[in-house]
Amino acid sequence: MAGMTPSSTRKAIDEGLTKALRGLTKDRLVNLPIWPAYFASLAATAGPDEYVSRVSALVRAHASGRHERLLRPVRKVANNDQRRQLRASASSLRLERR
Repeated sequence: MAGMTPSSTRKAIDEGLTKALRGLTKDRLVNLPIWPAYFASLAATAGPDEYVSRVSALVRAHASGRHERLLRPVRKVANNDQRRQLRASASSLRLERR
């Protein structure tokens, strides 16, 4: 992906993620090796509100009931503002730390 902008890199990763998610069970979705790369690209290119919004949409669509395992890489790659927004939105997103 040399020469690509952060947003075009994330768009390419979004397209790859969409293809990878097709037809997978929720158990397999939570364990996909693409999540850390996806969340790293999202964290690098999205503001706190967009980061939480996109994470929330993915968790609700693909990891209900198993969200905590998926959220480990989310928290790890988020910057301070994104982590602050994750904490502020925790109750509505069910992202509480256990």
